[in-house]
Amino acid sequence: MPSMSKLMPIALVTALLAGCGSRPDVTRGVQGEQGGSFPSRSGSPSASASGPGGTVFGGDTPPSGSSTVIPSPTYTDKVPGACSIVSVGDVLNVVHGNFKLDIQPGTESSGFDELTGAYSGCRMILTSTFTPRAGGIDIVGGHVSVHIQTRGQDIFFPTHQGDTEITGLGQDAILRNGRVYVLLAGEVLEAEVDITTDGTVEETRNHDHVWAEQLAAVVIGHL
Repeated sequence: MPSMSKLMPIALVTALLAGCGSRPDVTRGVQGEQGGSFPSRSGSPSASASGPGGTVFGGDTPPSGSSTVIPSPTYTDKVPGACSIVSVGDVLNVVHGNFKLDIQPGTESSGFDELTGAYSGCRMILTSTFTPRAGGIDIVGGHVSVHIQTRGQDIFFPTHQGDTEITGLGQDAILRNGRVYVLLAGEVLEAEVDITTDGTVEETRNHDHVWAEQLAAVVIGHL
């Protein structure tokens, strides 16, 4: 009959082997306290993993209705292209004097802004060549610009302190900071002339203002 000391090692080995066979697989989900299956320690969260109450933790598909598409606002403001309502010929018909003008075709810039509404501007770069009183020849750069917009009337009208009122143009018209602004039925028109000629600074400025007013009248006739 085997002794007890020889049987104990065999029983111990058998118990250890049985315990190894029932060891939990750590690659599987670990059971939660309330019955939920949480993500495993060795891998990424399962798409079907859920917590208490069936809440989905993982997955690539967002809940339906989680994003809202906000449509872009639609604007109906429209203005004509500014370079279509003023031409080099219009400028030459308005500007006269003892000088020669070389005017480049206009460059147009159009768009929409919350403050100005739809807008369009046309800018013509030029040079004036003349003989100054002191003799010689002067060639000086300048420009003519026309701008039209659908909003911002309250920025210019009614007249502010320092404005010069102009009669006979549109619904209202002013001269402000060297530019002529005309209030029309649905737009504001701006005209600016910057041409240097033989004369004092004051004389040149006065010529520019008169020409801008005359050019604005011509542009209104094209609208």
